[in-house]
Amino acid sequence: MLSVFTIIVLVVLAFVFAPGAHAFQQTFFNVSQLRATVFGDPSRNIPPIWGAFAKNVELFLVAEPIILVLALGVALVRNAKSPLMAGPRFLCTVYVDIARGLPLILVVQAVFFGFPALSLPFVSSRTWFQYGLFCLVFCYTAYVSEVYRAGVMSVPNAQLLAGRAIGLTEGQLLRYVTVPQAVRVVVAPLINDFVSLQKDTAIISVGAGVIELLRQVEINEQIWFTDTPFVIAGILFLIVCVPLTRLADALLARDVRARLAGGTRSEPRRPWRARASAEDIVRTVGL
Repeated sequence: MLSVFTIIVLVVLAFVFAPGAHAFQQTFFNVSQLRATVFGDPSRNIPPIWGAFAKNVELFLVAEPIILVLALGVALVRNAKSPLMAGPRFLCTVYVDIARGLPLILVVQAVFFGFPALSLPFVSSRTWFQYGLFCLVFCYTAYVSEVYRAGVMSVPNAQLLAGRAIGLTEGQLLRYVTVPQAVRVVVAPLINDFVSLQKDTAIISVGAGVIELLRQVEINEQIWFTDTPFVIAGILFLIVCVPLTRLADALLARDVRARLAGGTRSEPRRPWRARASAEDIVRTVGL
């Protein structure tokens, strides 16, 4: 711990006493520009940064639950073994391959400039928020579906056989056996994906032309010709993303401790065991 603290102090001193320290401070940490970026400057017609950042947060909060639901459906379809699901399974596989292979910025360009050019009554008249939401959902549903799919495939086959042996239908198996355990396994990776989702909301401004966080700091940078506004933007993203990252690490460590302890949770309130017996399944569904 002492060595880490020493390294941090040496790095700070290197920045403070460097020959270009004053120029560096004026470029990245100009106090007056920091204040104007955060609180606004009516004399220069600069609004506070919070209004722009709120657009990023709103886009993230609306996209996240939609992605969670759609991705779970895609994962279940791709894992379905029934011959009747061959067609939907193929379509979902093609979608995942395309959505994971295309960079988000290309999807944004295609949607924001291609959809209006179609001149379709419903498709071509959407708002920037709806187009941006579609881009994020389109790309991230594919990523998250693969996380779900890994969790579903990690459920021991013995539990499925036990459920079928006591008369559970395929729907009941999904609801009471497969999905709860799969979600528990993939909570930490899901949070990591949503950290990336929050950061990628900044890409929407490339096609939308809306003044969200990244576009606002670009405007401020063109007024002052310094990079101080970008420092504020980075800090705001860190305020949102770092707690999510720490939460993912905590949940991952908690799951590891539960597995080392024999696959049981320490909380007495809802004791769903990772390796549930047939009696547990009967008690859960009330048979």
